[in-house]
Amino acid sequence: MDNDWSRCPICFEEWNMIHRPTTFVCGHTVCIEHLTCREPLRECPMCRGRLPILKDHQTWHVSYALEEAARTFRRMKDATGNSAVETSTGKPMLKLANEIDTARERLIADDEAYARELERADKELVQLEQRRRKQSPNPHLTKQRTENAKGCGHSCDLITTRQCCACSDRRPVLPYYNAYVDGVGNVSRARRNEFYCPSCKVR
Repeated sequence: MDNDWSRCPICFEEWNMIHRPTTFVCGHTVCIEHLTCREPLRECPMCRGRLPILKDHQTWHVSYALEEAARTFRRMKDATGNSAVETSTGKPMLKLANEIDTARERLIADDEAYARELERADKELVQLEQRRRKQSPNPHLTKQRTENAKGCGHSCDLITTRQCCACSDRRPVLPYYNAYVDGVGNVSRARRNEFYCPSCKVR
């Protein structure tokens, strides 16, 4: 395979707007079109490392810094000639080569962070799906709650007690009930279905 950093190691095309580069966690770079074709790659062609499987809403990250470096390198070759670029040892050429290497190292680090972010997002999606399945409500319990009407005439969500959550009353079994108890212990009684305050049960 071609080891030139400005070319794809599979199709040997220079990086451009058609052959856009993407860098894997292992540090190797290929064209994105090799990953989005009818039979995409499942492993790195350089080291055979496994590639992550993207979800429907995810896309491959473009290595913009490497693409821009290849574009600059191509313009420089067109202006000075291939032989001058390949054989020149002047300070401007060495400086440009060092800048390209620095940009490439920074790009690889950014792509590794992006790949880790994709892996973390995939794990969070799996955990959320598992949590949603565990927390799905029981349809039988929901039906029982909606049909649980108290004897006082109210519909209440309480299913384990005789008390009503709307009027704090028990099911009517006597014509009178304890409407209010003061701090001393005096009990006020009231007749059922009689007008009273729903908070203190005083007529």
